[in-house]
Amino acid sequence: MSPVQVVPAAAGPFADMGQAMRRLERIHGCDMRNWIYQDAARNDVAVIFQWEKDTGPVRRTIRHCPGGGWAIGSMLRPWLLYALPEVLESPDRRVYVTGNEDAADHALWYGLLATTSAQGCAGVGKTDWGPLT
Repeated sequence: MSPVQVVPAAAGPFADMGQAMRRLERIHGCDMRNWIYQDAARNDVAVIFQWEKDTGPVRRTIRHCPGGGWAIGSMLRPWLLYALPEVLESPDRRVYVTGNEDAADHALWYGLLATTSAQGCAGVGKTDWGPLT
């Protein structure tokens, strides 16, 4: 069994998203899934990565820092809705709220407008739901 590698709560800053991602790949491997969170102007503000391990899924977030660069750690609160630009661009459409990013992606693929809180059900209380009101 390999030793556990701990990533500090906020590692960085890194010059760009790619550097932060490569740091996580060195720790967890390259076989991962990811979901990009964007603000209303479609700027990338965070990426959530997930690795499937024998002990269960491992999720890590990299986020854009207010002063520039990227860090490993949670998004600044309040967290953004997943697929926020799509939600804002379609104010008259029904929005389906799903339990996680993967389910939202599936709904979007089928042409439904869908979103979720960052980190799925675990992030409900930390997410800005204002765009849905």
